[in-house]
Amino acid sequence: MLTRRTLLKAAAASGALACVPTVPAATPAAVQPRLALLIGNGAYPSPHDLPPIAKNVMDLGDALAFRGFDVTQAMNLDPASLRRTVTEFVQRVAQAGPDSVTLFY
Repeated sequence: MLTRRTLLKAAAASGALACVPTVPAATPAAVQPRLALLIGNGAYPSPHDLPPIAKNVMDLGDALAFRGFDVTQAMNLDPASLRRTVTEFVQRVAQAGPDSVTLFY
């Protein structure tokens, strides 16, 4: 059985995150908007807690920001806050236009 941790290790080992292109050297008008929403929930009851979740979300957020993404991170939100965060992100994506790049994790 593949676990989340196994999949993350495999992705890191294969360089999957390296396939995210860097921001092209162009004028600001030519650069596509890049938006990322990263959601993490590490508050699971024992023995199913996932302690590295916050670190994973922060590390991925840093890597994406380095590559030109406008990153929104959400950790351990209650259902109402999660809905609000997703709704706000969807609105930002709609405003970014059809050529924007969107990542949801």
